[in-house]
Amino acid sequence: MAKDAKYIPFPLYLISGLPGNLDEIFDYGIFKFARMVEYADLSTVYRQVLYAYYRGALPASLLRKINFLAEEEAFIPDEDYNGFTGDGQEFNPETGMDEFTQAGEQDEDFRQACIDYWQMQQAMKILNLNGGDIDVMMASAAKTQRAIDDWEKKGGRDVTVMMSINMMFEFYRKTKTPYEIDLLRAFLSIKSIIGNKELVGTTKDYILTRMTGARKKDLLPQMLKKAGIKAMYDTYSKRYQIDKLLSELLARGFITGKLAHNRRIYVSTRYTTAELPEAVHQLLLRNNTKIKRDRNAAIEQDARAKLKALIKASATAP
Repeated sequence: MAKDAKYIPFPLYLISGLPGNLDEIFDYGIFKFARMVEYADLSTVYRQVLYAYYRGALPASLLRKINFLAEEEAFIPDEDYNGFTGDGQEFNPETGMDEFTQAGEQDEDFRQACIDYWQMQQAMKILNLNGGDIDVMMASAAKTQRAIDDWEKKGGRDVTVMMSINMMFEFYRKTKTPYEIDLLRAFLSIKSIIGNKELVGTTKDYILTRMTGARKKDLLPQMLKKAGIKAMYDTYSKRYQIDKLLSELLARGFITGKLAHNRRIYVSTRYTTAELPEAVHQLLLRNNTKIKRDRNAAIEQDARAKLKALIKASATAP
């Protein structure tokens, strides 16, 4: 978790809506990040919910659930001290914890609503986010998830892109030119191909395919029906334009290195271009099946020799 503590995940499909769906990507990414935040026990969750309740900071949907518990007298609010000790120095609610625990055991929706709130709060804290209506963000994420589910029914499970929260803010808070949006598309395309690796060998055509939001060529025709995608695709189908775009990615620091070799382009977000020859060479050695076959043949030959020696030794043993 700590390794990717400043990154939010979302499926590649969503970049097909750029730049108009940055709000949706932001909300969905925060929600998915929040789902990865683990809680030690439910008492931690309920304690935070109670604290927010007494501070009037709960989202409306969860507040309605708690108010219903109060109306049913399944929860008696502490109207005198709001969960704090008599001196007001420590939050230590004497009432509420047991009631919330019991309510959570009886009502799965209540329990999950509390967990969702706690996870969203923790995610926003980790990502240094202030403000934001959790109900609105979660409703937006749910709507986006339905669109993703519909897409995956047609095209299969999508790949995940990880985007830094700093980059998200750079594009979310500032107006960008169409060309800068294309740079973002290209970067996210490359990120989806690299995944957790340090570098990857691919093709410009494959990078362009993923710039549309399609994870593979078979899905490209559907993406090209979307507004603006066909024009973007036609532009970067030209060698000069895609080469210029990739060079600009390097110049602006989106990627750290790129190197063309044998009709493939090797890109990295770790190695510089100067470091790529050795890194690519090692990658090719690891992936070279002839080298692997020769190495395995040598190992097998050595193993046969050892087996023969063992058989010979046992045959001559007294």
